Parts: sequence; structure tokens; C-alpha cells
Amino acid sequence: MMNEIFAEWLSQRPTFKPLSKWHPSLIPLILERHPKETSGFIQRTITGMPGYGKSTYAYKLMAKLCWTINGYTKIDDEEECYKWALDNMIYQPRELFAKIEKAILKGEPDWCWCLDDASIHMGRQLWDQSRQVYWDLQDNIPTIREDVTCLLITTPNVKLLAKPFREFFDMKVEMDLVEGIRRYPRKAKHYIKKYYPDDIRFRIYHPYDDRFSCLVPLPFYDWYREKKLNALREYHKEKRDRRANRVSAVEEESDAQS
Repeated sequence: MMNEIFAEWLSQRPTFKPLSKWHPSLIPLILERHPKETSGFIQRTITGMPGYGKSTYAYKLMAKLCWTINGYTKIDDEEECYKWALDNMIYQPRELFAKIEKAILKGEPDWCWCLDDASIHMGRQLWDQSRQVYWDLQDNIPTIREDVTCLLITTPNVKLLAKPFREFFDMKVEMDLVEGIRRYPRKAKHYIKKYYPDDIRFRIYHPYDDRFSCLVPLPFYDWYREKKLNALREYHKEKRDRRANRVSAVEEESDAQS
């Protein structure tokens, strides 16, 4: 069945490149720094305009990581890779805390997580929405290297993230369009800050770019869209509930004063 899906998809999308033929720059680094080899931590905040492919890049990158660490060779194996990647796309803060707790119990960091749409679910507004969640992030983010080897964060702008992320993470990937006839090619430009001893001045290095297509095979893209939209629906429902609770509290206070 999966061969038929890919055969149809490949015939319609000549720009599609299977995972076996895509070699993003972070994969060797993650393999090198995972505790099975050498302990280390990698973080990238993936930024760019809406629709530029931030989440797609993270999704495909994690699928490629799964492909590599499991030694897959057949195109049918991509189904398992995208399922693994989807399981590690995190939206709500409680999902992140659950992942951290599992990693602590396991006694070894996970390979890679992505905090997708982090400016919405873990953005600056958290301070007003839930002080406890905000404080929990402050407690967990400084030591997250003990829980995961690679942390990806997608957001239009770093300034939109909650302060704990802005304080500790400086590695950035900027999405850019690739000029050409087709709409799908993208470039992920990696930037690394190197601070001087005064912790104020720094230099920015641009070690490499990743070229990729923002296309994902349709069955796997639909899985991602469903998870993303469910998270957004839940976020807006909670926001409406908080607003209703505030209005109710104001009305009760007004009635009490009357």
C-alpha cells in the first residue's frame, strides 16, 4: 500500500527528495553528541515568516534522524520515520514536562524534540496565562540538556518566546526562499553566536545552509496538520475559558460590592 502512495506522490511532485537522498547538516552532529557516543547538547531556534517551512524543516529533520539511527534503507520505512518525528513534535507545555519526566526515569536523554509553534504555546504571554507553567519552564529549561540531545524550536521571531527560552538559547536557523520557478525549495541558514568573555559582545558565525523542499508526502503531512490544528483548538478553548472565568470573577466581585 505504501509503495502505491509513494508512486503516485512521486509522479506528481518531481521536486520531492526521499529521506535517503537528503543529508541535513545537523544529523552527524546529533549522532556525535548523543550519549551513546559523546555527551552533548544541540539547540536550534528555527525562525522565519509564516509559510516559509519552519515546521516542515523540523519534521523532516527528525524523520531523517530516525531513518539514520535505525539504519533504514527502503522507502516504505519512511512511514515509521514520520510517525517517530510526529511523536516528538511538542505543543503544550505539559507535553514537554511529560517528555522530561520520561527521560529522567529512563536515565538517558531522548534523541530530539521539537517545540512547534512555540510562540503560541510557550510564548511571552505565558506569564499572564499561567505563572506556575512559566516557573516550571524556568526550572526545567536550564537543565534540559540532561533530557534531550537536540532541541528544535519553531517561531516567527525569537522575541516572541517565553523568557526562559530567550535567556538560554542562542543558536538560530533562519528560513529563506530559494529563487526559482518552483514554489517549494527552501534554504535553512544556520547561525551560531560566539560570546566574548564579557558576555555582552559576540560574533555571529554562519557555518552552513541546508537546502530542502517544504513538501512532505501527503499522508504524513496530514498527520502533522491534524496534530497541529488539534493543539491550536485546545489552546483557543483554554483562552476562551480563561476569559470567561475572568469575566465571571469581575461580575461576582461587582455583585458582592452591590
